[in-house]
Amino acid sequence: MLIVLTSLVFAQADLTVQEPGSWVTLETGLEFAVFDLPASSFGDSRVRVLRVHPDHFTVALRAGVAGDGAPKTASEWAESQQFVAAFNPSMFRPDGTSTALMRDKSRSVRTDVTADRDMLVFDPSDGSSPAFAIADNACDNFDTVLGQYSGAIQSIRMFSCDGRNVWSQQPKMWSHAVVAVDGSGRLLLLHARSPYSTHDFVDLVINLPIDVQRMQYAEGGPEASLAVRTPAGSGTWFGSYETSFYESDSNEREWPLPNILGIVRRVP
Repeated sequence: MLIVLTSLVFAQADLTVQEPGSWVTLETGLEFAVFDLPASSFGDSRVRVLRVHPDHFTVALRAGVAGDGAPKTASEWAESQQFVAAFNPSMFRPDGTSTALMRDKSRSVRTDVTADRDMLVFDPSDGSSPAFAIADNACDNFDTVLGQYSGAIQSIRMFSCDGRNVWSQQPKMWSHAVVAVDGSGRLLLLHARSPYSTHDFVDLVINLPIDVQRMQYAEGGPEASLAVRTPAGSGTWFGSYETSFYESDSNEREWPLPNILGIVRRVP
């Protein structure tokens, strides 16, 4: 038994050194890829993408203000909750509450729907709805969608349901953590440490061969985080540069997050 466990450890791939260009299957329904982007002012100018199939995985929310413990890094959340991956759910306020609606079946971080126009939904109330989706209030009725899902994380729309980059251009730039859904209904978790303006980042992402259909903002700067923990491969990525906040690529540590979005295996 000890020999088997040792071989598993050594066989695990370090995804932080994954070269760009093709998808790596970590397990059925879970794939990872790295794509080159045009040169940024800092870093490796790449985006990491974790692709999650709804037939095999679903989404979980954990939140400190809802009794899930003190803020932790994405790595600590992943390991303590046994998540396959951990990611920023959305931006948050100094008290740890989210900036818009955030809830699931057993916890609420914020209950009111704000003016933000996108909503990641999960935990469907019946078997006819996908395990997760992104609702856009330009094409979907939020009241109807919220009646179909107990889990919801509202945030800023980036790429609309009618195929437009809706983030205005601005001189500010930062690292990005972004949630998207592709044409096959798979969830995409995207992380780029290298800073770009968000308008430019949207244009770059929608031109990648990943078939983005809807996309919402999760976090930026040094708090943007992605941790992947599977038997086949693992890795941790965190941001750095953010205009007017952390204007440097020198961040060398994960920052603690009060709330986390976890990827979990579906029970057969």
